[in-house]
Amino acid sequence: MRRSGHLSRLMSVLLASILGVAVLAPSVVLAADSLFSGTRPDKITVSAKYPSVTGSAHTTFMFAIDLKYELTDLDPLMGDYDTGRLQRKVFDIDLSCPPGWEVFVAESSWQLTTRLSSVSLQALGMPQALVVVANAPYWENPAPGDYPITMKVSSGELEDSVDLTATITAWYGLKVTTSSERLNVKTTSGEPVSLGLVIANTGHAALDSISMSSIKPEGIANENWAVKYEPETIKSLEPGASRDVNVVITPPSKTISGDYTVTLDIGGKPSLSQVPPSLDIRVSVATKTSWLFLGLLLVLATVAGIIYSFAAVRQR
Repeated sequence: MRRSGHLSRLMSVLLASILGVAVLAPSVVLAADSLFSGTRPDKITVSAKYPSVTGSAHTTFMFAIDLKYELTDLDPLMGDYDTGRLQRKVFDIDLSCPPGWEVFVAESSWQLTTRLSSVSLQALGMPQALVVVANAPYWENPAPGDYPITMKVSSGELEDSVDLTATITAWYGLKVTTSSERLNVKTTSGEPVSLGLVIANTGHAALDSISMSSIKPEGIANENWAVKYEPETIKSLEPGASRDVNVVITPPSKTISGDYTVTLDIGGKPSLSQVPPSLDIRVSVATKTSWLFLGLLLVLATVAGIIYSFAAVRQR
């Protein structure tokens, strides 16, 4: 019945042409063309649910992509005509991105090892999910802003594309080192020792304030360790700039000889995009000579007392 219907419409077109009558309707002609070709016109559609992603330069930007390959229905009369419904085509994938970026297409966000350069699709009209992965050259400190990425799929003259945007936000970073590149100092109990620091802004924007604090060993005999920064704060530091800071560490006067750890913590505002830097400084403390002498006298006095007591007992 279906074939006889198509033949009937085709005969109507031929009869109209023979008799010099105007063609009945474009839809009838298209239906006849589809009948002879065996397939309906097809199309590919590329779309992104979230075409813009924001993050720092260290972010791995991921865009969820849907590819839909389908046959188009140009005439409702052809709705039951399924010839070619399962036809398959291979589509090439082409990506464009800013210089220095790494961009590729993967099967999913949890399967990034396989990188795709083409994909085979059936004209079923069902979305095929893929993911576009983009990594900025963060080691070059890219400036904050929008970076365009385009994904195009094509097979012959059939193609479509989608525009994506990776937005890089400002990166706030600090680096702290010692001017001597050493992480240890020596002093005696109760005596201050100085250590030079170099604090650098490794981010993309100025820091409004840099604060400094410390974690000190426990005190002794109601005396505490003292750690003083000179200057105590840095009001502003531009990207790429650095400042010298002097740190003075003073152990309590009765500190026992040994090695102690003082942790120097550096923070900034706005909040840093990384873990705030810190340095663990080993402080080797020696006891003062006067305390050694006093201790020696105490030991000698104790020994002399024992000898005297022993001699007195023997005389009895």
